[in-house]
Amino acid sequence: MCRFDPGPVRIAVIGGGPSGLFFAHAVNKILSGEEDNFERRRIEITIFEKSSRPGGVWQSSAEAVDNDVACYDNLWTNGASHSHEFPDYTYDEHFGRPVDVYMRRKDLLEYILGRVTQGNANFFDDHVVTNTEVIKARYIKERCKFEVRTRNVKTGVENNIQYFDKCVWAAGDNGLRYFPQKLVDQVLRGGFSGRIIHSTDMREFEKDVKGKRIVLIGGGLSAEDLALQAVKVGVNHVTIVVRDARGGDVAGTRIWPYDKVNVLRGMTVTGSEGERKIRLSKSSDLPEVDESKGCLYLDDIDTIILCTGYSVNQNMLSMENTHKLRRDFGDMEEELLLPDDWKMDHPLDKITGDTEPDAGYYSPRTSPDYYNGVSMTNPNMMFMSYNDFWWPLLAIDVYANILAGVCCGTVKLPTLEDARRQNYEESLRQMRDPMTRYYMDDNYSPFQKFDELTNAAASDGSSSSTAPDAQYHDELWGDLPVEIKAAYEALGYSEDYWCNGGDEPAAGDKGWSGLNAEEQAAATVLGYDQGSWDSSPSDSIYYANILFSMEALDERMKLVKYPLRLIEEGGLQVTFEDIRQCHPFEWGKLPPGLTSAGGIFYIMTVNSGWHRWGEDDGLTQNKETNPLTYRDYTNGQDFHSMHTGTRARPSLESTWLSL
Repeated sequence: MCRFDPGPVRIAVIGGGPSGLFFAHAVNKILSGEEDNFERRRIEITIFEKSSRPGGVWQSSAEAVDNDVACYDNLWTNGASHSHEFPDYTYDEHFGRPVDVYMRRKDLLEYILGRVTQGNANFFDDHVVTNTEVIKARYIKERCKFEVRTRNVKTGVENNIQYFDKCVWAAGDNGLRYFPQKLVDQVLRGGFSGRIIHSTDMREFEKDVKGKRIVLIGGGLSAEDLALQAVKVGVNHVTIVVRDARGGDVAGTRIWPYDKVNVLRGMTVTGSEGERKIRLSKSSDLPEVDESKGCLYLDDIDTIILCTGYSVNQNMLSMENTHKLRRDFGDMEEELLLPDDWKMDHPLDKITGDTEPDAGYYSPRTSPDYYNGVSMTNPNMMFMSYNDFWWPLLAIDVYANILAGVCCGTVKLPTLEDARRQNYEESLRQMRDPMTRYYMDDNYSPFQKFDELTNAAASDGSSSSTAPDAQYHDELWGDLPVEIKAAYEALGYSEDYWCNGGDEPAAGDKGWSGLNAEEQAAATVLGYDQGSWDSSPSDSIYYANILFSMEALDERMKLVKYPLRLIEEGGLQVTFEDIRQCHPFEWGKLPPGLTSAGGIFYIMTVNSGWHRWGEDDGLTQNKETNPLTYRDYTNGQDFHSMHTGTRARPSLESTWLSL
């Protein structure tokens, strides 16, 4: 039993990126606020930051040479700017002007730092210790204290030891870069003489790619962004090699400037043959891999960039059996024991079948022995993470407020048993969401089922089994039944379009409610109803997961009285079948149960995906000559502040390539 210490509560924060900064900011707000439902105590926060300046991964790798995972200078956000605008410090306050739909790294970092110093010019002097790496943090049960050993990265001295009452790990979900050394060794062993660099090492990016043929390994958003950056500085050609047979995130980018980018799905780099020839093989993600078909080779390759991702860095946390501080992130190994009579009972069951589950705890959000990042076996140990939400910075800020509330006493902790029960119930709820269950359950793959149906349709001569009129797509115009041809004509389709393509007829770009009575009747003849016309099952899974995540994040906002709410008090009033009619477009309707801000938030999130797909306005482009990307032609009118109403700046047109 620890004796009460009347002195200040001393909190060690490991990491000076957004997580650590937002936590200290949230504590300061609580202590300076007007709430009186807690016992005010002096709290001293020390943020240990390894690099020479705060900001974490959002620092520039060109400037922060002491930060292994800093961003390259010209990085842009993949999420819409207004999805990470904070209610207590708006873009209008900071920039004094409308912002772009997507934000440059340096602008976002400036905004983050400006927020925490607003009204507190001494924030960094009060809280942040730079050039200081935490070597070891361990909990001494007998003293009820954390012993934190640090190293001065400038001098190399490691003997500084301090003691704290609480410890907040805020070293970031991307604290360590993943470097596939075995793959690199295989490539070098074959004689490859070009450059091999990780996506974090962009100090000589233009020199590494301008006028050259490059390979990006990995299909995440960093690969997408670096491919666009490479085109921007004059690359000759980019090949993106993706292990995932579905193509990863880069598969969602359907317009690449000048047609200089090629995505190879279901492939993996296995070596090289000579100084500039790279060998690829089919990955295990491809069904029915036939090794006898040999390998694919890429010739004249100058540079390989490893877009292989990151992992959390908990190396500084004790692993002693009696004082283990590290927690599990990513895939959870613990099995999720479902009730014997558990059924998903989802409308998709008629497509996917009633799959026998083989599920585990998926997200750190529902780790059994944690409550919103607080270790329930040692509540003085806490973890800052975005916990797999779509909107990392906003989620980090919400969790910062929760942990700050726990430290100040405004948020009460449940018992360990209650925390485990809440996490179990949340996991059962996650199993009802198709996309989340896809990651939790090894036996559940609705996307694979859709692909199988599509491939089966293709093999018997049709285009797709998921469209009601798929059976007609490969027919000649003159061979269509009279009533079917008349239905297509009523929807604006002509023989010329049917044979030669071109701009989609206006009816094809409308939602069901935007069709007139004659057009709806024609669509019905083709086999459509409102649900099948407005959305495919795959689209609906995507929309439903956004709403599912918004609802989960809003529950945490409610817990700390966060000054932004996404869901009305009555909760979402929508089913999966409903969501198929809830496209956030001018002819659609928003899902019932969203607040005004939640509606804006939902629209921005969905539209971000549609813009990446190049389908936001039916734009037809000649990829061989047109330099536009989704960042260029995005309509700023679709994106605006949830707090001030200020809309994003209009399309950048072709100027993005010169920024």
